Amino acid sequence: MLSKNECQKILNIRGEYPQDMIDLYDKHAPKINQDDMELISQPIDFLGLNMYRRSVVANGKDLPPVNMKRINPPGAYTDMGWEVHPEGLYKILKWVNGDYKPPKIYITENGAAFKDKPSSDGAIHDERRVNYIKGHVKQAHKAFVEGVPLHGYFA
Repeated sequence: MLSKNECQKILNIRGEYPQDMIDLYDKHAPKINQDDMELISQPIDFLGLNMYRRSVVANGKDLPPVNMKRINPPGAYTDMGWEVHPEGLYKILKWVNGDYKPPKIYITENGAAFKDKPSSDGAIHDERRVNYIKGHVKQAHKAFVEGVPLHGYFA
């Protein structure tokens, strides 16, 4: 059983905005009202997670107000220019579970945009999308086996 202090530490759905985000966004941070804190610290039944890509960033001016730019490492990309990186799903599941300890997690959105090109037989052999889903399901399963309370995956 967790102590009251341990419970307060893990529930950042706990009545406060993360200080690192307040520091990062500085004057662009939302106005914080006491009613906000009461509302965001309510118990939840599950946390829904949408994940399509990771973002690799560096110092730059492309993404104000946080002074970052996106970096495109070598690898596969969707037709929208989003990196295919299934390990990112594993990492976000582990991080969310470690920092927030939600009772259940559902991946509520995950998928990839690729052009549907019929082959000479008239069928669409969607290998890139199939491989995207397989890779992400494999990483989700890895997180589940390691104790992440993953209860569903929606593509």
